[in-house]
Amino acid sequence: MTKEVQSHHQYIKVSGTPHERGLAYGRAAKERIHRVIEEYRVLFDKEAHMSWETAYEKAAVYEEPIRAYRPDLIEEMQGIAEGAGVDFRTILLMNCRSEVMFAQIKDKAEDACSVIGVPPESPRPTARSTSPRPGTGGR
Repeated sequence: MTKEVQSHHQYIKVSGTPHERGLAYGRAAKERIHRVIEEYRVLFDKEAHMSWETAYEKAAVYEEPIRAYRPDLIEEMQGIAEGAGVDFRTILLMNCRSEVMFAQIKDKAEDACSVIGVPPESPRPTARSTSPRPGTGGR
């Protein structure tokens, strides 16, 4: 007997300017984006003991360095925010969540890492995550 496994991953192909890519992604992933935001609201509160407003303030310090180094990423995040119908500050925070949260939880600062690469010879991405799970110490 073969059991069909349903994927929890969503493949979204976007193109265009950074803002256009972000807008398309935000629209296509809107429901998932909102769900993840709600999950992180809880995590920031329960794990980092940090209000959402404080998390916004801590993430804001990353905006200018990102803009100076890769302004296209700011444009893409602005597009994602617009497409998903959320505040830009929220998308910035989601992209800086580890820096903000784990700086607050000092003993967990090195427990998480995710990498995604797309080899030039293949259109399929390769991904690896060592995000912590309860009881695993991030391994």
